[in-house]
Amino acid sequence: MSEEYASLHENQQKILRKVDEIKNTLESIVQELTFLRKQNKVTLKPQLEMKPTGMSFMELLELPDNLRKTVLVVSQLGEATADEVAGKTGRVRNVESHYLNTLVHMDHLEKKRKRRKVYFTVKYKR
Repeated sequence: MSEEYASLHENQQKILRKVDEIKNTLESIVQELTFLRKQNKVTLKPQLEMKPTGMSFMELLELPDNLRKTVLVVSQLGEATADEVAGKTGRVRNVESHYLNTLVHMDHLEKKRKRRKVYFTVKYKR
């Protein structure tokens, strides 16, 4: 029993050391970015213009990566067809169409038909 405890304690200490290393690395990155921003050498810009997704941060994180990417693209575009979303994600239209319909079924997106085209929008929950 004490050997198991010693092993667990040793593993815990290793994890804590790694966490400290990560913390120190992040602190040095923040210091460097602060220094560079003060010298106007670096500007931090978001990669894409985001509109609200209607989902909480935790809901987004709980989605699989493939569905999260689709939701974020629809959010960015506002209203989009499967072709438009596929163009942004780099996936084929039929795969993107399946993901979009899955998100509609999960109640994260709304589906509207306009003539022959189907448009998807983010469903805002109240």
